[in-house]
Amino acid sequence: MIAAMRATRVLRLWAAVMFLALWGSYACGSEMVTDDDVTGVRLSIMSATQGLLHQVEITGRVEQEIVFGPVRSPQEPEPFDNKESVVLLLKQELVGKTVEITVIGFSDTLTAIRTGVARPVVRNRKLVDATATMAEESCGNGICGIGEDFCQCALDCVNATCGDGLCCADKNEDTCTCPQDCGFACGDGCCVLDENFCTCEVDCSRRCGDGCCSAPSEKIDNCPEDCQ
Repeated sequence: MIAAMRATRVLRLWAAVMFLALWGSYACGSEMVTDDDVTGVRLSIMSATQGLLHQVEITGRVEQEIVFGPVRSPQEPEPFDNKESVVLLLKQELVGKTVEITVIGFSDTLTAIRTGVARPVVRNRKLVDATATMAEESCGNGICGIGEDFCQCALDCVNATCGDGLCCADKNEDTCTCPQDCGFACGDGCCVLDENFCTCEVDCSRRCGDGCCSAPSEKIDNCPEDCQ
């Protein structure tokens, strides 16, 4: 990377990570494009302590669904200045959407020590400026950061969904409503996932089509799906 432009890192996220070093324009093969010719985000990463960060991991989500990343910049760790710029070139399908960009900062030992979040609205064929101010990891700082989730820090992390690996009682998740996260056991009062009358009579009633031929009420004549 050209030394004079070390602080500007450009990521082409729909194909591969590319680092370009040009003032005011970006190279696409042999073609030159300007700020008005691309769709994306010019992300400023602010850190109060110069040189503390050596690498960042960037992930973009729209309504909790990952739309790019995670990618790390730079590829080889090196001390950051107190402000770094990363250009994220995004897919046209994200135009008009709010993209939550999470930045996790790592120290020289690649220990995660800072988190920042930016929420820009993506514009068509125009780079949007956004800032992620890196904050200390603590519940209540307004950032759902490293190691935090809704169960551990509802102040910062407002979303919990079934299937995210977290069994959150505050979101009414339990063995009945979300066995994927909370697990299940015969006798818990819920007939879920691969439980049926044959494997767990105490939780499950007889039902044709559940994969269980529960004699004597079910037989090949009245339930060929289960009884063969």
